[in-house]
Amino acid sequence: MKGTVVSLWIKTLKGLYGEDKIDRASTAIGWQPNRVISPLEDIDDDEVKNFFTAVAKEAGKDESTILRELGR
Repeated sequence: MKGTVVSLWIKTLKGLYGEDKIDRASTAIGWQPNRVISPLEDIDDDEVKNFFTAVAKEAGKDESTILRELGR
């Protein structure tokens, strides 16, 4: 997954669920909360999947709900 997309998702999720929850989800999968993602960086799809799972857990929602809200 390209860094541009993942970075945009993280920014959007912080707006939806709050910076604290997204930072905890990032930490849970081994990412630094203040990680700067390069637009050209390739991020493994499994890492992104794990991130969404962690966000869903932090938000107390289904992954499908998280993705649907992200898409709006």
